[in-house]
Amino acid sequence: MDAYTDTRVTKASVNYGPGMVDGDRCGICTHYCAGPGPRKDYGRCELVLGTIYAKAWCRLFEERPDAADQKGPQDQKRDAA
Repeated sequence: MDAYTDTRVTKASVNYGPGMVDGDRCGICTHYCAGPGPRKDYGRCELVLGTIYAKAWCRLFEERPDAADQKGPQDQKRDAA
């Protein structure tokens, strides 16, 4: 495979959309890369094509090890339940 071939998938193919109820979202996913400057709510994904909103979610979500530090108290209560 050519090193320049983009193997990322479309947003539609992974059900990309509003963040999940338990606090899971792109911004705390291992695949999310925040954008530069003041637009940190938008970035890119290693697996999904296009601009990615940090508060969105898709079925490829994998929580980063430090994600618990970035979830609100209401999210941590749901995780413990």
